[in-house]
Amino acid sequence: MKLKEKIKNFWNEFKKHWLWVNIGAYMMITMINWTGFFLGSIKFEIALLITLIYPLIILSIFYIRESKFETTIYKIVWIVCGGIALGFPIWGIIFFVLIGAPWAPLYEAHNILRGSISILILVPAYGVAAHLMYKLGKRRDFRPFV
Repeated sequence: MKLKEKIKNFWNEFKKHWLWVNIGAYMMITMINWTGFFLGSIKFEIALLITLIYPLIILSIFYIRESKFETTIYKIVWIVCGGIALGFPIWGIIFFVLIGAPWAPLYEAHNILRGSISILILVPAYGVAAHLMYKLGKRRDFRPFV
């Protein structure tokens, strides 16, 4: 059997049994997490948070894949998560050009004005990013990458 066929077979088996792979990953993350807590490198709150949130994420993904509202959920995920992921860099670039850089036109502005402008830049940046993600998702028919 060639290497390409072995890789293809592995991914086909992984797609069939992805829940069991994630349960094994959760067990490993939990052991590493609590070992780090007992050694003193991780705080209790973070260890508890990771232990409780990981199964919720896996279960939500499992039920989203089996849901009759799958396309609606994919649209929401595309627009919201993509808007958040793209909105922050857009905001950061605009903020740097207008306020942050030493050569920026509003660099010498008062702190209250700088904070107000920062918030006023933030809202349209996330809106533009969400609109871009909607257009991109519409072009792809809101299919997930997986």
